[in-house]
Amino acid sequence: MMKVLKFLGMTTVILAFVGCTNSTTSGGGDGGSGASSGNGNGGSSTNGSDNNSGSSGSNSSPADLGDGSLFGSWAMVTYNASLLDTYNPDGTFVSAMAHDYSYYIHKQAYSGNYRVSGDTIECYSVIFQAWNDDGKTVTITDPERPYPDFSFQFRLGTDELGDYYMQNFVAGGTGDPITDDSVKYRRAP
Repeated sequence: MMKVLKFLGMTTVILAFVGCTNSTTSGGGDGGSGASSGNGNGGSSTNGSDNNSGSSGSNSSPADLGDGSLFGSWAMVTYNASLLDTYNPDGTFVSAMAHDYSYYIHKQAYSGNYRVSGDTIECYSVIFQAWNDDGKTVTITDPERPYPDFSFQFRLGTDELGDYYMQNFVAGGTGDPITDDSVKYRRAP
């Protein structure tokens, strides 16, 4: 099965999350960005349920997903990177990013289940994968694998440009607190 995300920015990058054809495996890799972050629960539950039950569906109830204003896709584009976070009403999410390194594009994606608790998004039953694409060959740098549960803070708002989403997920843990000057993701079409 292949899930394809049409990615905003750069020249329009297509990310294939599960499965690759004509690919080579280089093994190792940097493990991608991100790690168990936020409260550092590393897979422990904050509500007493088993987050890693192995079920393919979401363990979130509608009450766990906030008021619905997070639902949809949020994009952020810089001069050499594009990021897209999608939160679905069924409690699943995909977070994908692509970095342009002149000779190749490094892509990585997280997918799994999420729930909202106040200003915190808790992600669990997460799968991670990373790969490089030089335009001719897709090289798996980090094969699809389970990823530790993580959480991070977020903020939603509206300004003169429309709706925005801000978050502080960074490699190795939760980043600096969100401020009015934090990077804003915009609602993707």
